[in-house]
Amino acid sequence: MRKFIKNMIIISLPIIFIGVLLELFVLYYPNTFIKKANYFKSNAQNIEVLFLGSSHTQNAVNPNFIDISSANLAFGGQDYQIDAALYFKYIDRLNKVNKVVIEMDYISLEKKNEDDYYRFLWYYKFYNINLNNFKFYNKISLFASKPSYFRGFLIKTLNPFNKKPIINEFGFIENDTDIFEKFNFDEKIIFETSLKRLKNSGNIESIANYEFNKKILKFLIADCINRNIQVIILKTPMYKTYLNTYRNEKLQRKNVFLDSLLSNEKIKVLDFETDVRFNVKDFKNDDHLNSEGAEKLSKLINEEMNSW
Repeated sequence: MRKFIKNMIIISLPIIFIGVLLELFVLYYPNTFIKKANYFKSNAQNIEVLFLGSSHTQNAVNPNFIDISSANLAFGGQDYQIDAALYFKYIDRLNKVNKVVIEMDYISLEKKNEDDYYRFLWYYKFYNINLNNFKFYNKISLFASKPSYFRGFLIKTLNPFNKKPIINEFGFIENDTDIFEKFNFDEKIIFETSLKRLKNSGNIESIANYEFNKKILKFLIADCINRNIQVIILKTPMYKTYLNTYRNEKLQRKNVFLDSLLSNEKIKVLDFETDVRFNVKDFKNDDHLNSEGAEKLSKLINEEMNSW
């Protein structure tokens, strides 16, 4: 029996060792989520502008081009529930914050992550925000929360032929590109391929999520106003192919709620959704700016905020 146990330990050691290496890699290898979390927590006392939102704002706002000390906490898949959790977790430590920028795009108000959303664990690990009753092994292992995602991440990261992202201190990728560059920014090809590419883009409609998100936003905004923090609603640029997918009823619901917010003079809106100053070469795909487009938008936001 002792020999059997000894053999099992010997066999298990390499597996355990590899598992530990994988976990350490996904926990500490520099990526945009980790870097922005570290920057935010290290500079909380000096931050004056807080950006919240999904990948649209994540890809659109580079704090490097904003004069006022800023943190862009937006991230892919982030919904208003997470935005609010980040805000309320840290607002008492953000002594200098005087502006909170909240993304509101076509899909925001009707999107809500499922209770088992795998990235909830990221916020638990790096922001100490608990949005789920995590299983024991999840609290121990980030890799185990979604092995398929992290396997893909490892393959992509370790592939020497893949372009390595340049991530600045704010957690923003400064050399970000995607399908539009592969199409050489050819608008004809972009339009011809858009129907297949955007087949399921933003199609989810949910009145329940709409009402849920309205309550969260009203609560968040009320707290900002109570603290004398200016609220700014941001609508990031979208390319024509993406704008063409909008459904009227969903768009109308969003606009009705936005109009109700703007009846409060303490709330401002920065609307770049259909801004003609942005052309095809500013986008990495149909609904996200590339790094150059983000530089352009960030400078415009900076000008607006400096003029107030």
